[in-house]
Amino acid sequence: MTSLSRRTLFAAGGMAAASAAVLGKAGFAAGADPAMSVLHMPYEDAYAVFLNDPRFGIWFQLLQQSGLAPYAHGTLPVTLFVPTNTAFRGHPGILSQVLPAGSEAFPNTTLMIALVRAHVVRGLYPPAALSGKKTTLTTVSHQKIEVDGTVVPFVVTWQSIRGEPAHATVEQQALQTSNALIYPFDKGTFGTPKP
Repeated sequence: MTSLSRRTLFAAGGMAAASAAVLGKAGFAAGADPAMSVLHMPYEDAYAVFLNDPRFGIWFQLLQQSGLAPYAHGTLPVTLFVPTNTAFRGHPGILSQVLPAGSEAFPNTTLMIALVRAHVVRGLYPPAALSGKKTTLTTVSHQKIEVDGTVVPFVVTWQSIRGEPAHATVEQQALQTSNALIYPFDKGTFGTPKP
């Protein structure tokens, strides 16, 4: 399946439709937790997924503007806890805080880079490795991420770019690419925006 046809699937019916089409299934079994399953995309890297899946438009913009987009092509395996557009729209203050003003010739991307790096962990942590226990992971920015796999859906807690606790509920299916395991989330907090 090409990226173009995958993009069409995502646009037409979202991740559930894409999952069903790729896997040849009608969806998840009754009572199954989508976050505990994985959609395997071995011929796509994280960059291609972020580019083609419309849920990640804002995240992809952050990757590009921060200069970190090339690392989504990398060969080092990573696990990402990625806010979707829905999560960002629920907290518009975070974007106004991290995105540089359009008129800046040499924008300060420090907060944007910190935001992205706070959601990336080296290595692959599939749902089975996180389920049924509490796990502490370390991000590439050397911050701790706590994953509570004792609850369904599982909850992720980390320190926001403002130094406050932030939380996410991972309710969506994880995406396994050639170089990453991506946990998308729609519901979360980013701490309290600065006034």
